Amino acid sequence: QMKTRMDTFKAQIRTIRDTRKQLLTERISDKIASSNARLTNKMDKALDHSTDILNRVKEKAAAFKVQEKDTTSLDQAISTAESAIATAQAAVDAQKSKEYTADITDESTLRNTIGQMVSGFRKDIQTVHKLVVDAKQAVMKAIMEAAKLRGENNTATDSANI
Repeated sequence: QMKTRMDTFKAQIRTIRDTRKQLLTERISDKIASSNARLTNKMDKALDHSTDILNRVKEKAAAFKVQEKDTTSLDQAISTAESAIATAQAAVDAQKSKEYTADITDESTLRNTIGQMVSGFRKDIQTVHKLVVDAKQAVMKAIMEAAKLRGENNTATDSANI
């Protein structure tokens, strides 16, 4: 279905009489496609990195459980981070598969039509980026919870009692 929409869009571009407008429209379309691929790959890498960090936090949580520390807030932060990463990953995957096309009816409305296509792409990328940032922040909260548990034995009074 996406392939047919893209083929239809390319055919509509060919109906534009002004070759300069035709080339600009094709260039804009290609730039949106390459930007979408580049940005979603970058977001994928960020989510992979966040997942790796969260896995290390999980290992620390297991170590804290062995030490019989109360890890309920850490476990809660980890599950929140996992769900945020899963949500962001689903959004990135959906964004990867999107192709941006415009319904070109005539040359007089070409500018508005292409402008709407570009603004739609920007809006979608910003939405997905916000989800990735939220996932990173959730991982950061899990790291902070782990640091609180680790820091319980590092108080000044404990070191003074040694």
